[in-house]
Amino acid sequence: NLTTSQVDALTSDQVKSLTSAQLNALNSVQLQSLTTAAVAAMLTTQVAALSSVQLNNLGSEQLQALTAGQVRALSTGQINSLNTSQVENLTTAQAQNLSSTQLNALSSTVTQAMETVDLRALTSTQMQSLSAAQLNKLSEEQVGAITTVQIQSLTSTQLNGLSSGVVQALDSAQVNALTSTQSVGLNTTQAPTLETGDLSAMTTSGFAALTGATVAALTSTQVSSLTTDEVKALTTAQAGALL
Repeated sequence: NLTTSQVDALTSDQVKSLTSAQLNALNSVQLQSLTTAAVAAMLTTQVAALSSVQLNNLGSEQLQALTAGQVRALSTGQINSLNTSQVENLTTAQAQNLSSTQLNALSSTVTQAMETVDLRALTSTQMQSLSAAQLNKLSEEQVGAITTVQIQSLTSTQLNGLSSGVVQALDSAQVNALTSTQSVGLNTTQAPTLETGDLSAMTTSGFAALTGATVAALTSTQVSSLTTDEVKALTTAQAGALL
């Protein structure tokens, strides 16, 4: 067996010449002895062959050394094995290179560890791949970091699945960004949690798209906060629901 010093001394070319079986034979201590240069030099087939246990034991610097191609080569099982510290230490470039399938494979617990700068860097397609369980694990700070473009990319199903806590964490700019198609998905549990300032920031088209049942669920304080334009935009069904 190679000692940690010997593993540390392996050159990039030597690492690339290792078979998948040889790599899989490395224990956690040996694997952690690989230099970042050696990790970055690994073939995508070698990276894909690492066991979840091995990947989970990579240090933060080793994980950050993975190239875009190597990140894309990770299986959903490998992605699911990442711990909170590893997800927190992903670079923004690595986060952007995760496929929708890979992002969806992240456990909801570790999604909460994603840095806000990485979350903001996700594309609309990536945002749409996040499950309700993942979105509902986001902290208030993470929710606040979501851009208005990302908010508009969320599907009605995703919005409808948001917890009251996440909806309440939305700021006025995010609520203002909701399209009428998205607003119609807000349910009777979510609407009453909207801050009055956020509700008044909703566009008239977005407000008019709320169902009668959702409008009826608004609190008296929320109703009092409606803008003149929002009141004018009330549909017959919505007006009837407020009576």
